[in-house]
Amino acid sequence: MSIFSNLFNLIKKWFKPNKALPAPININEELNETAPVSSEDRDIFVNEIKVKKHEESQELLELQSKFESNQIQLTDLTDEELDNLNSLYQRQIDELKEKVNKTKSEININMNKLESTSLSA
Repeated sequence: MSIFSNLFNLIKKWFKPNKALPAPININEELNETAPVSSEDRDIFVNEIKVKKHEESQELLELQSKFESNQIQLTDLTDEELDNLNSLYQRQIDELKEKVNKTKSEININMNKLESTSLSA
């Protein structure tokens, strides 16, 4: 019985609400007290983000090529990888649609120019 009571007391101790609450934080004061960031530090930070984003997109493109060449099966992918691949495919589809629409509009402009020059001649 003592093992169960010890276990019960331990669990009770873990889930017992903490009576000492931290002092409230004034967000406005915290924002005003932050140290100014130099432009050099900001540039370094932005470059690190760009490099990381580029590396992640390269990894995703490699994953896409492996998936399309059947080196990786659908069941081998995690949920996160599936979501990332789906969003990559959706971005690629959107980019292609945008390129197609741009090309169509350029063709229409050129056809209108041709029609107007042939009518005036």
